[in-house]
Amino acid sequence: MYCRSIVLENYRNIEKASIEFSPGVNVLIGNNAQGKTNVLEAIYTFARGKSFRGASDREIATIGKNEYFNTLNYEAEGREQQLSIRYYEGAKVRHHNRIKIDRLPDMIGRFRAVFFCPDHLSLIKGGAGERRSLLNIALSQSMPGYIKWLSNYNAIVVNRNTLLREENFSAKNKSQIEAWSLILANYAADIYMARKDYISRLEYYINLYINEMTRGAESVSLRYRCDIDDKEATKEKVIQDYTSLLLNNIEKEKNAKATLYGIHRDDIIIKLNGVNSRNFTSQGQQRSIALAIKLAEGEISRDLMGEYPVFLFDDVLSELDDSRKNYVLNALENRQIIITSCEKDLFCDDREIRKIYVEKGKYTILQ
Repeated sequence: MYCRSIVLENYRNIEKASIEFSPGVNVLIGNNAQGKTNVLEAIYTFARGKSFRGASDREIATIGKNEYFNTLNYEAEGREQQLSIRYYEGAKVRHHNRIKIDRLPDMIGRFRAVFFCPDHLSLIKGGAGERRSLLNIALSQSMPGYIKWLSNYNAIVVNRNTLLREENFSAKNKSQIEAWSLILANYAADIYMARKDYISRLEYYINLYINEMTRGAESVSLRYRCDIDDKEATKEKVIQDYTSLLLNNIEKEKNAKATLYGIHRDDIIIKLNGVNSRNFTSQGQQRSIALAIKLAEGEISRDLMGEYPVFLFDDVLSELDDSRKNYVLNALENRQIIITSCEKDLFCDDREIRKIYVEKGKYTILQ
């Protein structure tokens, strides 16, 4: 899979632009605040469904405009395809190959991308929510049905919490909570099984990359921290375990006014050479692990979907030492990489890299 081109209209500081990419390494070069990251944001929106910056559509539209229109032309499974997103008068319309997509989940997974930026050090240093988000975004792109399980699960938790917070808690409340708990346990089991398999694959590929980066000096282990103790359990056993937790702790949850058990509390414990990477690793080691996680995400996507996703790297080279910079630029073959950088001198040699100069929302191909 690779992005052939993107056409942007009224998108942030870009009045209108059409940018073509090569199937290999592409670098958007320019000073800060010129529009480099805006391109990655626009591309990634077609994979994730929304801005990674958390911006609203009104904020994304060029100042003074109430609309934007983006078109992504890409190749997947040997076929040229197209996705488009138009925001106009407060509404968003999506199309795939000019056929309207009515629901966002029906767009997710058609175009797949891995996004990496310096903020992703939070995968190592941040809270559990950062690591759950990693799992949810990756699995939504690569596993049909996951986004529906997650959406339904979250909606049930909201309903269940509303009942738990009611001041005049009654037998009727408890009966409704019990009914929601049975449904919640089924969705939790589906998500648990998907995450468990994904984390196992992730650990394998992370170690392949860490081994190459450190020449075998370091290794990473992942532990899936959740409410289920039996890591070898079948889906049926997981349903039973979650059902038991949810039904037997209603009084405790009523006092807490929240659902205390389930996959919304999951985490991944990441260790480097047996030591918790969150507290006892250098910033350089944390960068290496975060980079390995993102590269591993791409490998799993290839395993599950048959081809690599597009890799989007936002200003990561400035955060890496020389050996890791060369690794990113030279060792990652047979996949498309689109990088932003302010460092023109990094790309002065004869490597086959498409260089795109960015200035004030304008894009010029240098090579």
